[in-house]
Amino acid sequence: MSLFIGALIFAGLLLYAGVRFLLLPTVMKNQATSPVTYSWLIACLFLSALFGIHCFYYIAHYFIISADNAELFSGNMTLYLMTGAAALLVMPFLQQKSLTVQSGVIFAFCFAGSTFVSAPNGINAWLFYALFALVWTGVILFYTILDRIPLISFVINSAVMIVLALASSSFFQMLPLELLPLYLSALFVHLFIFLFMKKTDWPFEFFPVVFLMNWIIGYAFLTFASQGSILYLPIFFGYPLMEFCLVAGALLLKKQTGMLFAVEQAFIRRAPVKIVIKKVFYTVILLGFIGLAGIKSSQTTTQYKWVVYGMALIILYNFYITLTRNMTKVSLRSTVQDIMMGFKTLLTVGQSWVEKAPEAVLKAEKQHSEKSVQPVQEKTAPERVSKSAGKTKKKKSTRVRGEKLKK
Repeated sequence: MSLFIGALIFAGLLLYAGVRFLLLPTVMKNQATSPVTYSWLIACLFLSALFGIHCFYYIAHYFIISADNAELFSGNMTLYLMTGAAALLVMPFLQQKSLTVQSGVIFAFCFAGSTFVSAPNGINAWLFYALFALVWTGVILFYTILDRIPLISFVINSAVMIVLALASSSFFQMLPLELLPLYLSALFVHLFIFLFMKKTDWPFEFFPVVFLMNWIIGYAFLTFASQGSILYLPIFFGYPLMEFCLVAGALLLKKQTGMLFAVEQAFIRRAPVKIVIKKVFYTVILLGFIGLAGIKSSQTTTQYKWVVYGMALIILYNFYITLTRNMTKVSLRSTVQDIMMGFKTLLTVGQSWVEKAPEAVLKAEKQHSEKSVQPVQEKTAPERVSKSAGKTKKKKSTRVRGEKLKK
């Protein structure tokens, strides 16, 4: 592991030097250049750093006999990353093309990348590859749309990679161990993107980096799908699915003409940016752990699927309610306070219902007794007398009841 950390630091320093002393000065001088172009260059440097870590690790492991024997990348994973590298090299030629052409090319690469993992049992392999490529193309395109919100793509991708790195560790053992160096390396290198975003005042990753990050993340979900854990994969994308459903519902109901995500609406209400970003990060992390819990439980039984999805919905509902309020702080304590407030509201409603229930019963009995009284009795017994008689009888019964208690 020490050799891997050394390779990681070496490649990270190379990437830092390339971004700091080559890419950033070029950006500052050529302000007219499209940000997508620089995003493409960062993506290429990103992928080069990953392969640099692999090469450094392999060479050092060859000469150092006492080094750890674990492979950094498997063969299929290396071919998968090389397919992503080919996609990055094609992207500059797609900038002026239509959305249909761009989507078709992305689908072709996603289809080719999905073939590096075996299909799960009980489903046709080519059908599985086509469906996964179609879904993954939609995820990449929707993440590209979400990237218009400052720092959202960076936060989501970092949170998901943290979850996947833990899933591939020896503690969870839910993914192959060789995936751990990949996601640790990707997370480490991904943090350098924040340096570029901060220096250039572009708090966005843009399409090339969004594609590369989702390409790397997609290999883990392909592995989960090949293991038969398809049922719980949507939980990992709970936040983007929530945004998609809210926007689609608003457009279908014609409540708004443009697409405004929940986070954007929070920013319009002048919610603190730092707090919103933290809330998104915590939500994605929690959903990732819930998804891992669902996959772990599916190895023995599927009876907990509704419980797992119910927990995910509670997290998303709490996230949405928090965005619609004036947020002051984000912490576990505030989340617990929101849950307790919900319980108190339910108890208050229930208590008021219980208090009003006897009055409703008495009112119903009174109406029933009035209907059962004969018309002759109604004429001979005036309303004032009948009420006073009822009151007198009620007091007598109370006094007798009190005397019995004293005895």
